[in-house]
Amino acid sequence: MKKHLLASVLVMFSFVAAMAQRTITGTVSDEAGEPLIGASILVKGTSTGAVTDLDGTYSINVPAGEVTLIFSYTGYITKEVITSASNVIDMTLEESAEQLSEVLVTAIGIERSTKAMGYAVTNLAGDDLLQKSEVDPVRAVAGKVPGVSISGAGGGPGQSTKINIRGFSSITGNTQPLFVVDGVPFDNSTNSTRGAASGNQTSSRAFDMDPNNIESMTILKGAAAAALYGSRATNGVVVITTKTGTRNARKGLEVTYNSSYQLEQISGIPEYQNVYGQGSNQVYNGGFIGNWGNPFAEHVDRLNSTYGTNYSKVIVPGYPEGTVPHPLVSGGFAGSRFPSVFPELMEPTPGNPSVLRAIPVPYRPYDIIDPFFQDGQLFENSLNISAGGPEASINAVVSRMSNEGIVPNSEAGRTSLSFGGNAKLSNGF
Repeated sequence: MKKHLLASVLVMFSFVAAMAQRTITGTVSDEAGEPLIGASILVKGTSTGAVTDLDGTYSINVPAGEVTLIFSYTGYITKEVITSASNVIDMTLEESAEQLSEVLVTAIGIERSTKAMGYAVTNLAGDDLLQKSEVDPVRAVAGKVPGVSISGAGGGPGQSTKINIRGFSSITGNTQPLFVVDGVPFDNSTNSTRGAASGNQTSSRAFDMDPNNIESMTILKGAAAAALYGSRATNGVVVITTKTGTRNARKGLEVTYNSSYQLEQISGIPEYQNVYGQGSNQVYNGGFIGNWGNPFAEHVDRLNSTYGTNYSKVIVPGYPEGTVPHPLVSGGFAGSRFPSVFPELMEPTPGNPSVLRAIPVPYRPYDIIDPFFQDGQLFENSLNISAGGPEASINAVVSRMSNEGIVPNSEAGRTSLSFGGNAKLSNGF
């Protein structure tokens, strides 16, 4: 009898405890109505809490009566709400100005919190792109974003830059991502060349963008990110927000001047053999492109003693040892080419003065590679003027970039002028 009475009392207490609680449900979203995934809801003064799911909805058990719920989310202002008789509480959180770095621009001006995204996203601020002077903003991304490969077409100034996100997705097709600048699709293809210039690498359209005018660059990876822009974004998306297109201008007037200078040098050259000269089959030929002619005179004795060959230091019959006819007035096997153009390079033939021949010149290796290249330089100046207030902002950027390449007479330049602004009218637009 006592056991049954005890069981009845426990059931009664459990029923009373269950009646003393209720379930609060609702959704948490931002000002645009987008659900916030992972937002925190906490009963004030307790450890009872819940988080929102993929749809921004939540469910939490709270004690009966009035309690205070705390709604919080990274990058947004925390709010407190006292429960009423209703069991449904929907909450809209406002963005916090102190956490703007947590918000990224995704599709055509849509801003989303980093934690609310279900795909890989990397964001670069404008200052990250200006850490090193580059001719275009794409090259400035190199080494800063995981899974992104940046390669230049060559060492010449202004040549195109290729960007591949998560490797090559096609062998024969286009592997370049879609560029979106201030909500407008941007073509980063390379201009083709024809005729005598065929085969030369020209600049891609990313060269036209001024790195000094970039507020942020967001790289979207994966199929989920590409779904925002359709089939053109199969290889990923690079979303660029310019300073003249941003809405986050500082209050008041601000003038910024940047200047940078950078030297460029060739990284290295191949090693060339300096034992054999022009010609083929170990026979000198002044009109032949190959470099396997007679060995140079300084190597003849060593080669003959080492390999048992019978090379001679007389390269061309009739000429002194270690000399050949001047190449400007002689062709293959010392045949005359332009004696009337360079008469100063001709001399009477020994034993037959009435016949002229090319003067002898030393037969030795010449370094024509290192002296050819020069130190390149990149010089850039920019002036940024911005002004803003509670309801409007304007921004203007003017810059000049001059790039002299490591190859003589190769250069590229860009003069950019950008102006833009945003304003919220009194009618709300």
